[in-house]
Amino acid sequence: WLLLRGMRTLYPRVKAAWDWIGKTYTVDVNPGFVTNDPKNGDMSRYGLYYYYHTMARALNVYDEPIITDSKGVKHDWRVELSDKLASLQKPDGSWEGQKKWFEDNGVLTTAYAVLALQEIQQDLKQHPAK
Repeated sequence: WLLLRGMRTLYPRVKAAWDWIGKTYTVDVNPGFVTNDPKNGDMSRYGLYYYYHTMARALNVYDEPIITDSKGVKHDWRVELSDKLASLQKPDGSWEGQKKWFEDNGVLTTAYAVLALQEIQQDLKQHPAK
């Protein structure tokens, strides 16, 4: 809501979220579920396609195509996310994830992937990749 109102620089929560994105940026796993707890196992792929969709939506609204990670490396999130989605796409054009949260349902995960790609496309129209 704060982003949609054009107040991204006025609120500490928005700045904290942007800082977290820079510290945890990746398109390989869901960074909200990376854990070092052996009891829980590898949860980093849970909700991956939902993460892709919400990541693309939030970053499109934030209106900043380049993310600088914690090592100072710059990433064009649109290019990296579209490349990642292309690498995960099945030959029939669908996507499928982990069983957790129904992401083994190709209809659901394909919808998330297509929604993410729509956000990428919209952002690229506003800010063409270099």
